[in-house]
Amino acid sequence: RGPTRLAMRLGCRLGGARPARLLCARRLSTSGLPSPLPPLPPFHEPYLSTDRLTWHEALAECRRRGSVLARIETAGQNAALAAKLVASATWIGLSDMMSEGEWTWAADSVWLPGEKAHWTHWADGQPNDYGSQHCAAILRAGADTAASMGDRQALHGKWFDTDCRDELPYACKATPPPAPPDPP
Repeated sequence: RGPTRLAMRLGCRLGGARPARLLCARRLSTSGLPSPLPPLPPFHEPYLSTDRLTWHEALAECRRRGSVLARIETAGQNAALAAKLVASATWIGLSDMMSEGEWTWAADSVWLPGEKAHWTHWADGQPNDYGSQHCAAILRAGADTAASMGDRQALHGKWFDTDCRDELPYACKATPPPAPPDPP
């Protein structure tokens, strides 16, 4: 019933063997469809978006692109991301919303507790969990956000916790391809 209704709405008919194929007299237009997403850079390069989203929306958008919110595990990775920042603060994939004070990286598929963060780069006094701050962002030098937190240059690349409902730009990082299976 569903495929027949769809075929009628598109001005087509069902035909062929099972599974049925749509047979249309005219070519279907794709003008109303969203444009394809640009490809992500190689997995070691982050994708920075200037779109302002909540942390959860950013997480979903990264997943839609086949990636995750940026996971930073070394000082080198942090410096590389900080060098590319254009916004005052940018979401990364770290949160403590599953268990207060236990900062974990967003999991690759559905929102489940991810792996605990073993390396962090918090600004002094952070995370402070002021109010209901459960998501992490990275700061850019000269940022307006940093002005109230002390020396701007010293804060470049540092992390702070903030409300997950804030709308900030975000950094996605493509997940590396799975390792090939061990030979038998």
